[in-house]
Amino acid sequence: MSTPNLNVLLSAAINAYDNLITNTPLLVKLDAQTPNFPGSSQLYEQYLQVPTTGTTLPLPANPTYIVWVRNRSTNINLTITPTFAGVVTPSPLIIGPGDVFINFCGSKTGGITNLQLFGDGATCACEVYLAG
Repeated sequence: MSTPNLNVLLSAAINAYDNLITNTPLLVKLDAQTPNFPGSSQLYEQYLQVPTTGTTLPLPANPTYIVWVRNRSTNINLTITPTFAGVVTPSPLIIGPGDVFINFCGSKTGGITNLQLFGDGATCACEVYLAG
């Protein structure tokens, strides 16, 4: 979908706690600092059904700089195979039930030039957001 005035913000933090200590001290705190991405097109599928034979997603731009894939299944793995700009051989990644894959290139370097998804052993539901 063409969206000429698109601005995508990533708001995320990673906090690691020691749960064996009663006061649960914070061990690590990482903040994404809310990077933004000025884009012009996006694709959103809330409940994409991915078969075992796989599907190649239509990228909203080539390359696509923002990729969010969440496995919505409770018991099926999802294999994603992103091809990064400048890379000849893509490397498949297994995303377990409930897991999320995020690639955010707000500086418009790198990006994804192809994205394939496969349900492992059965059709797998996932949520996909792409922006370019």
